[in-house]
Amino acid sequence: MKLDLPQLPSPPPAPPSAAKPRARLSSVSFRLLLGLAVIAGLTMVASLIAISSLEKFRAAFEEVSQQWLPNIVAVGRLSQQSESIVAQAPQLAAAKTQLARDTIRLRMADQISWLEDLIDKLDSGVVSPEQVERLRGLKTGLATNLESLDGLVGHRIANDTARQQRIDRLIVLAGRLRDDDDSLRLAEMPASADRDGARHWVVIAGNATSLLLAACATDDGPTLDGLNAAFDRLMVQADSLRATLTPSTSATLAPLATELSTLGRGEAGVFATRQAGLSVESNLRGALDTNAILSDRLVGAVLGSNAQVEQRILSRVAKLDRNIDRQRRILTIRLTICALITILVLVYIRRGVIRRLQALELCMSARAAGVDWPVPPPGIDDEIAAMGRALKVFVETIAAREDALRAGETRLRSILDASVFPILIVRLSDLRIAFLNGTAQRLLADEAGEGTLASSLFLTPDGGDRCFDILTLRGQLQDYEAELWGRGGQSFWGLISGIQMTYAGQIAVLLSFNDITQRRNAERSLTEAKLAAEAAARAKSEFLAMMSHEIRTPMNGVLGMVQLLADTELTPQQRDFVQIMHQSGAALLTILNDILDFSKMEAERLELEAVNFDLRGLIDGTMSLMAARAEDKGLTLTAQIQPDLPDRLCGDANRLRQVMLNFLSNAVKFTAEGRILLDVTRIDADAGRVRLRFSVSDSGIGISASAQRKLFTAFSQADSSISRRFGGTGLGLAICSHLVRLMDGEIGVDSAADQGASFWCDIWLPLATPQLEPIPTAAPATPGLPPLAILLAEDNVVNRKVAEAILGKFGHRITSVADGEQAVEAMRQGHFDVVLMDVQMPGMDGLQAARAIRAMGLHTPIIALTANAMREDAERCLQAGMNGHVSKPFTPDTLFPAIARCLANAEVDPTPDNPRRSNVRPHRYAT
Repeated sequence: MKLDLPQLPSPPPAPPSAAKPRARLSSVSFRLLLGLAVIAGLTMVASLIAISSLEKFRAAFEEVSQQWLPNIVAVGRLSQQSESIVAQAPQLAAAKTQLARDTIRLRMADQISWLEDLIDKLDSGVVSPEQVERLRGLKTGLATNLESLDGLVGHRIANDTARQQRIDRLIVLAGRLRDDDDSLRLAEMPASADRDGARHWVVIAGNATSLLLAACATDDGPTLDGLNAAFDRLMVQADSLRATLTPSTSATLAPLATELSTLGRGEAGVFATRQAGLSVESNLRGALDTNAILSDRLVGAVLGSNAQVEQRILSRVAKLDRNIDRQRRILTIRLTICALITILVLVYIRRGVIRRLQALELCMSARAAGVDWPVPPPGIDDEIAAMGRALKVFVETIAAREDALRAGETRLRSILDASVFPILIVRLSDLRIAFLNGTAQRLLADEAGEGTLASSLFLTPDGGDRCFDILTLRGQLQDYEAELWGRGGQSFWGLISGIQMTYAGQIAVLLSFNDITQRRNAERSLTEAKLAAEAAARAKSEFLAMMSHEIRTPMNGVLGMVQLLADTELTPQQRDFVQIMHQSGAALLTILNDILDFSKMEAERLELEAVNFDLRGLIDGTMSLMAARAEDKGLTLTAQIQPDLPDRLCGDANRLRQVMLNFLSNAVKFTAEGRILLDVTRIDADAGRVRLRFSVSDSGIGISASAQRKLFTAFSQADSSISRRFGGTGLGLAICSHLVRLMDGEIGVDSAADQGASFWCDIWLPLATPQLEPIPTAAPATPGLPPLAILLAEDNVVNRKVAEAILGKFGHRITSVADGEQAVEAMRQGHFDVVLMDVQMPGMDGLQAARAIRAMGLHTPIIALTANAMREDAERCLQAGMNGHVSKPFTPDTLFPAIARCLANAEVDPTPDNPRRSNVRPHRYAT
């Protein structure tokens, strides 16, 4: 927002000394640069010292990690490996099988190889070469001893195996000697002396066998020698005794004697092999002793190496610690010197620069707070002195501008205060009023004034918050309506506009508003009137729907009974009376349909369908409906269709027929003699559609130009006498005009008084598409239905009798019930081909009954036979599970085609007890 403020004075020129500071040694910049250079140099020196110390520390650490740590690890592993080898030797000596021996031997070979690798990894700088060579020699001696031990274990295992084999043979021989009768056949010997000698020989042989078994079990050398001597003595006795026996007996004992001699004597005998085993055991114990000695020496050498490594590491660590301590003292001294120099530089800068700058800052802060603080003296002639002089000029300039701003603010307040519009200025920092003119004071609440919270002026806090939120975000506000507090505690509606501005050095908003209370009251009155009109329209629609139902119900009885009466034997006079009654009822029904269409039209609920239809079939059907009336009056009724028109179009054929029937009905009504022509021509076409003109010309009474202006207005006719002469409500053409407009068409009339009339309508119709289902266009004829079992649910006695008479007349079997519950029970107990269901019934109505029947799993076609003729009524029937809808009053021409269409869409599923029971496919309503 631009304010008309007085011209501010120009600032005074800057002093020459402030324009271009001179470069000299006493300048602030030189001193600052010198101090920073000293600090930077000291920092660099300290950094280099620290880097050098860290580099030495890094080299020492690398020496320890790369040279000493691998040797420490190798010595540790060498100790572990030596202990493992020492533990393996007793296990090898105790091996009892060749498999255990091979397993331990392979493991010891791997451990010897690892031991050799560990010795090779020892660094001569850490472990002495003599110690390394000693370790290698001990390793070689240990390996040789283990090989010898392995060979002795092999001999022992072989001896144990041979000894076990001899024990087995001795056990077999002992068994043979114990069973002397069976094995030696002693009972068959010829002389008793031989038998006794042979038995004595067997006893001696048994004792010798026992000596051999004892020799196999003993581990003592002297005992083995004693057993060997005793065996030799027994063998001498046995040989001497066998020599005294007969040759046959001696031959019998010979195999046993040979076996016993083989097992006891010779190098392969028990005593020789057992003596060799004892020698192996002795050598094995000697090898184990040697291995223990070598292992102790190896472990001692490893421990000595470990001691050397620890001693050298401790020496190196002590040296490294002394070096680190020396470097730390040097670094501390150097950093202390750097810190002292830096402190001196900072003290110098603080005294010569910072204190003077603080004095200038204190002066500027005091001036900003409104305190008349003197500008500090310049002191040394340098940049800070130039800043002091510039500050003095700045203070003088600001003082001059403040005076000018105060004058401009006073002028602005005078202008705003004189305005006839209510104006406020509100600070956005605290939302308080900074200014309001006299007009605003007279209009707003009594407590409104400068310093008042602006949001308290609004009747609701939300209204004020939203107003200032918009101003804060967008910067402006246009035509914002809010309810404000006025004088005497009364509220009023204000139309507020505002914009952001700067006021007294702060961000504020300028608000202006007008009192729009009268306009708001008028709008509220209009809204209430609109709601009342809409409620009245809904009440009228509900009343028309109710009246339609209430009129159609007795009309169904009247027209039905008249139709039944016309089918009986009547005199000509009676038949004339019946025809008059039927025509009067049909006229009343036409008026009722027009009123319903008009109510839908007013409620904007009149909808059109889009289905394929046969144009020529539609024209023929329409002409056939009016042919009888024209013939009764002696009129010529013809139709003329342009030959090149398409046969199939898409649109609402029923509503198009309604328009043509209205034109033809009026033509028949107002034409006493002559002809009536229905003409259909094409007047335009484009891609996929044509524009057709449907015109009905007659030679009737015609219409004057003044009356033509009222023709398409509801409840209007050419003049009041027409209503008295010809009847009618004046709704037909109004409904036709609305239908034509819905079809994107035009409607009109060409006529003059006493010269006939030509009513026409131009309508765009799309060409037929395969996706849309065609509907019948000709007037339906009563189909020939076979006798059906029909369930009729109707609470009105008269309508029930009419339906029973019409259906019974065509041979159908009717079962009648009075409400929905009886209909459900009848469906549960019996089977029917079709159900005719009234909708409005006491208790369970027709919609509830249809849902209950579908819930039972039955698919029998259900047709609504009701006085509810609205489209939404048919939709509710469809949603409830019904298959068709026929409005009352009905005739055979409307009822039977609907039944036929429902049955044609049924998939017959016969059962033994109901050959006509069927399942119905979902399809469009048959109406």
